[in-house]
Amino acid sequence: MRRELVEKMQLVSSPLSGMRNFHVDLEVNDPLFKDTKPVDYKQIQKNAIYTFTGSISKDGELEYTYEFRRPDYPSLSRTDARKRSVLDPEYFTGGKKPTCGPFKMVMYSWEGTGQDIRMVFGTQGYYDEIVRRNTGIKLFRDGFRVLPYGDFDNDWLNLNQRRIERFEEGISKNLIIGFIDTSSKDNPHLLDKSDREGLIDNEQFRDFYRLVTNSLKVFENLRLVDRDALKRKTGRARTSRIERFTDSIRKIQTALNDPAFEKVPYEKKKELLDLAVTARKRFAEVIEATESPLLVAAGIGITAMIPTHEARRDLQEGIKLLVHAQTVKDEMMLKDVKAALELLRQADDVVGSITRIQQKSTQEEQFDIKRPIELAENLFSYRFERRKIDYSHEFRISFAVKGSSRLITMALLNMFDNSSYWLGEKKGEEKRQVKLIIDEVRGEPAIIVSDTGPGIQDDLKTITLPFFTTKPGGMGLGLYIADRIAENHEARLQLLSPTAIRGLLPGANIAMIFPRATAKVHAK
Repeated sequence: MRRELVEKMQLVSSPLSGMRNFHVDLEVNDPLFKDTKPVDYKQIQKNAIYTFTGSISKDGELEYTYEFRRPDYPSLSRTDARKRSVLDPEYFTGGKKPTCGPFKMVMYSWEGTGQDIRMVFGTQGYYDEIVRRNTGIKLFRDGFRVLPYGDFDNDWLNLNQRRIERFEEGISKNLIIGFIDTSSKDNPHLLDKSDREGLIDNEQFRDFYRLVTNSLKVFENLRLVDRDALKRKTGRARTSRIERFTDSIRKIQTALNDPAFEKVPYEKKKELLDLAVTARKRFAEVIEATESPLLVAAGIGITAMIPTHEARRDLQEGIKLLVHAQTVKDEMMLKDVKAALELLRQADDVVGSITRIQQKSTQEEQFDIKRPIELAENLFSYRFERRKIDYSHEFRISFAVKGSSRLITMALLNMFDNSSYWLGEKKGEEKRQVKLIIDEVRGEPAIIVSDTGPGIQDDLKTITLPFFTTKPGGMGLGLYIADRIAENHEARLQLLSPTAIRGLLPGANIAMIFPRATAKVHAK
């Protein structure tokens, strides 16, 4: 009870802004009373591995400063400061602005390893006994605590659930301490419940919640980039086993060609070299056989839900029309039946396209690049149409590649989905467009998906990390899958400026570029 009292008293006022001329002292007139050590927030501020300080404007723009500090790896430490919108384009439509704001936040985070905990808190015992009970993100208004947000048993931002959904790439509640400062003047409609245990769930609170979680996602994404760099530095990266294997094979081949092995009989040396080459080839085949269906499965999970949802709606509408046709006059029946049949044919076409994606070819094939494009266009046309997105394509060259047509389709679906989402469902504003162009980029054949959305603010290396996403509720696998598929075809993804080639739109421009040596280019 004493510890809980000290913890709650310590956070009556916000460590972020505090209240002027207000502080709390605890004195107990009892010689047997032992002081309860409070959380040293200044120590956390000084030693935190990841620090994120931000302010959100009334227009939903986040201005932040992010810092990654690793005294043991000074070359990795960095600071990033910039502005970016944290408005969800699927919720804040038609120019809608948040009904809350502005407000401020600061967050401190660390890794759960013993080394990091000692680096930040000094001892594991201090973290377990004192700090862990006070982790989470707490809310303050006019410098005064709003309960129960951020209490030990209150995970109001669903941090732990978000971490599970993002495959541990999110920040769990026990790895973050944060403070959000609001004011009654700037946020007059963030109202207390009658029992003063929390805020009323109204439109303003829901807008506030979205802005907070989207800002938190920005922090998680920045942290993800540095975690990945740290893992590579310490040999704990995801691909370290694959890299170690291929590197070992490469060293064996190099060693066998070394002059020191000149006395080894040629037949034996050739046998060993052939064995190394075969081992490397077999390993690549196993990786491809394992990864290819996983990429397709993940891609279907992300994108196939879109056309199947549209197909189901078409089927249901077709059934309604046929039922109606039974009750009307003959001259009207024909019109309704024709309309129903057209809808059902469209739905059947969509479902058939999905089936084609799932069919695995027995071996690599040479195919014209237009084949996967046409399939992707067919699958996504309903989404473009219903979102009132003007889609077009322009084939300036024609080329063929060797590999899997269905995987290229999967990559394009993810790129289309990305453009479609960030174009949102705004109405009455400038025309929303998506354009696919086949052209050469610096002499190499490429497929470019271009749109009139807000553009991509992060670099390519960042946005293709697995689980990196700026979409609320997104999994962060779309562009990662597209990048892996490109790599499987000896191609690469690249972000282009709107002036890189003629005809690009002013938003995001992402290209899948194939090496000229492997792509068979022929005249249009």
